[in-house]
Amino acid sequence: MPSRLNTAFACLAAVLFFLGFPGPAGACWFSLATVRVTPTFRVFVLHGSDPISGIEVEVFDNADLERTHGKTEWKPILILFTGPDGAVDVQKLRSGTYLIETKGPGKGSATYAHVSNGHGKVSNRITLEWPFSLDGILKTRALAGQLVSNNPWIPFQDIHVELWTAGAKTAISAVNTGAEGHFHFEQTTPGIYILHVRGQQKGVGDNWQVDGDIPLELSPSAANLPEVLSLQLAESSCGISYSSCPAPNIVAMTSRRIRVRDPP
Repeated sequence: MPSRLNTAFACLAAVLFFLGFPGPAGACWFSLATVRVTPTFRVFVLHGSDPISGIEVEVFDNADLERTHGKTEWKPILILFTGPDGAVDVQKLRSGTYLIETKGPGKGSATYAHVSNGHGKVSNRITLEWPFSLDGILKTRALAGQLVSNNPWIPFQDIHVELWTAGAKTAISAVNTGAEGHFHFEQTTPGIYILHVRGQQKGVGDNWQVDGDIPLELSPSAANLPEVLSLQLAESSCGISYSSCPAPNIVAMTSRRIRVRDPP
């Protein structure tokens, strides 16, 4: 029951947004965990308990980040790629704080590593999650569906969709959907895939054009999963957002007052 209520409230919030009610304001903020580690440690990149190979892991010196605050590009001190066990070795760092994060399709997660030679509890490993999305990883029986704007007054003129997998250097396939937003990829091998979406909408500034990754878990034999996805897309201060609520229609009203009923 809680999951149904969560879905209902999410859809209700989406409806209110469509009708012009304001949503949460302000920039996007994340609070990263800090792990105390030894100067040499391993970084594991996992999906659940499954290791993910080929993921790019970057290590930044936090002191450098603070000195270059405000610059658009930060330079890592290390760029590593996970092996078959989903791990990379970070060796002989000086005492201090470092940012460890994954890069590439699906992005992933990040954490601070505080390197210490002192006493107290320290670890020789860090675990990062891949892929990561605030909206969760969508499960589907097929890589097919329709992508639409979450604002019916500002539809898409075109959407460019690329299909990626972990560690890939180029997209497996790509398609321009046109205004209708329909996509279909032939892959049937179970696993995690990333849809990279770039949408074009008239009247929307460059910084608010939809551009980002949607992680999908493909399970063709799962009878309880949808075979066709229907997603509403938007761009927020946290990046791309998406919802599987039914595509909205424009609501014509003769009054500025509205009553919203939630069936559950």
